[in-house]
Amino acid sequence: MNAPASAAGKTLSIARLHALAATLDLVGLALLLLQASLWVPAAEADRRVLWLTAAVVPLSLMAFAVMPRHGQFLPETHVPRRSLLVYASFAVPAAVTLLTLTLVAANDSFDSFAGFALLLAADGGRNLWECLSLNLRARR
Repeated sequence: MNAPASAAGKTLSIARLHALAATLDLVGLALLLLQASLWVPAAEADRRVLWLTAAVVPLSLMAFAVMPRHGQFLPETHVPRRSLLVYASFAVPAAVTLLTLTLVAANDSFDSFAGFALLLAADGGRNLWECLSLNLRARR
């Protein structure tokens, strides 16, 4: 179902929301991996942890792809631009990225804060899957 023409400027497609949130997740993850590989001493940024963190994105995408879904009665296709869902979808990746970049820089250790990077990677995979599944459903 499409949004009414009068409200089209005030709404955001759910697929676009997930695509933008995935972009934020992946850009934040790339910044963290770049910081860890260039500025953190090798003893504090184990390459295996970096590879594992990067591998979580496709693993998360595949995990969400095979998870069973509960059907909705009226699936939403658009969300108001000023909704809590939009704010949370954009604020969480930005806040986690900034927090982790700051913590890694202050402590010169990526390994101690790799959990935050794994959170970004898992959320990025989930948002990618949501975007793909919504676009596949729209084509049917």
